[in-house]
Order: sequence, then C-alpha cells, then structure tokens
Amino acid sequence: MEHIPWLQVFALMTKDKILSSIKSDKHIWSNVGLTAVDQSAPYYSIDGYWNGTVWMAHQWFFGKLCSI
Repeated sequence: MEHIPWLQVFALMTKDKILSSIKSDKHIWSNVGLTAVDQSAPYYSIDGYWNGTVWMAHQWFFGKLCSI
C-alpha cells in the first residue's frame, strides 16, 4: 500500500471544499460569474462594490486555474 503524506490529504480535502464553495450558487457562483465575496456572508450586497459585484480579475484567475 502506498503511503500518502498527511499534507497531501489535507491539500486535496481543502481543494475539494474550496471548489464546492466556488461552484455553489449559494456561495461564490452567480448567474453572471464569480462574486467578490461569499453570497452567504452577512455583508454581501448584490449591488455592492467590493462586497458583491463580479470582478474581472476573479474570473480571469479562476479561468487560468481551470485550464491547468
């Protein structure tokens, strides 16, 4: 049986948790792209500037990560 270091296991668990949050329409994903903050946060505002709107930088980085 192959030994898997705990750090790798933790990294995989964290990656899955982050991706599930990003892909959830209750958290980061919206009908226009990724929101700047989690939509379930108490300070999220659908018409906010830093606390709600979709920023191009987020879309670009997510797209780059998905293409790796």
